[in-house]
Amino acid sequence: MEGKIPAAIRSITLDGRTYHNVALSPTLINFFYGKNGTGKTTIAQNIRDGIGIAPIPTFKATYESATGSLLAALRENLNNTFPHNDFTKYKEILDTITALIELNRKTLSEKISSPGSAITLEGTDDKICELNTIITDLNATIKENNDILASRQAKQDECTSAVWKHMAFINANDITSYHSSVKTAQAEIKN
Repeated sequence: MEGKIPAAIRSITLDGRTYHNVALSPTLINFFYGKNGTGKTTIAQNIRDGIGIAPIPTFKATYESATGSLLAALRENLNNTFPHNDFTKYKEILDTITALIELNRKTLSEKISSPGSAITLEGTDDKICELNTIITDLNATIKENNDILASRQAKQDECTSAVWKHMAFINANDITSYHSSVKTAQAEIKN
């Protein structure tokens, strides 16, 4: 079999009835087998309880790094605000996400302190989706503004042409009267 998937548990430190501070580095484990009293139940209980498993602190560090980067990027958006956009809802959702992430960090710290405890992390997906919708709407507004600025010269030319056409329309009778007066004056001069 090519491309085997590595084990999710990279190391286990066993310390219990059968093993005393013994480190294992499992690879591609699907099951445990052995005679009675060899530690199968101890290994299973340690995995179930998260005792001696290194991924919890590693996961916490990865979670803190990833969420820290996410929050920094989301906060940076507040530094690049446009004066006509309302960021009230954005700030509210960002504060909620920040609080949920902080709660999850504390929960992960508690799990590391008490590896046998079960934990549940607070979901942030819904709030991040709400924030994404706000960002998408703000980006659409920014694009509209950029499109207006990009077409500024064309719009100025269009306005100038429209003004001259309007002026010609308003003054059409006066212009016709003027041309008629000029023709009459020229005819009188010739005679």
